[in-house]
Amino acid sequence: MRIITIILVSAFLLIIIAGVAVAQWIESGVPVCTNWSSQLYHDMVADSMGGALFSWRDYRNGDINTDIYVQRIDGDGNVLWDISGVPVCEAPGNQLYAAIEPDGKGGGIVVWQDPRNGTYDIYMQ
Repeated sequence: MRIITIILVSAFLLIIIAGVAVAQWIESGVPVCTNWSSQLYHDMVADSMGGALFSWRDYRNGDINTDIYVQRIDGDGNVLWDISGVPVCEAPGNQLYAAIEPDGKGGGIVVWQDPRNGTYDIYMQ
């Protein structure tokens, strides 16, 4: 009887622990960025480690000074970088059309269009 009780308690604890491990995935979604400004034109790819990488155009510095930000979320839905996103480029003017690809080490390579030199050049970080 004691062995059955130990097995049942162990099984119950495993179920609770497993439930906690994936508790971040919620029905209404996991926020990628909670900054007050608009985040538009996003891109998302698998990070090759069970999670995802995100890039977007961020309006927190105004409509004529948009910047590129990124975020990483693991396979359990945990935000791994700053909840407001991590800036990739905050150069003057608008940075546009960001895209992201995994680098195989948990980070990403981001490319975007940027008119800082008078023409729309492509930049990478």
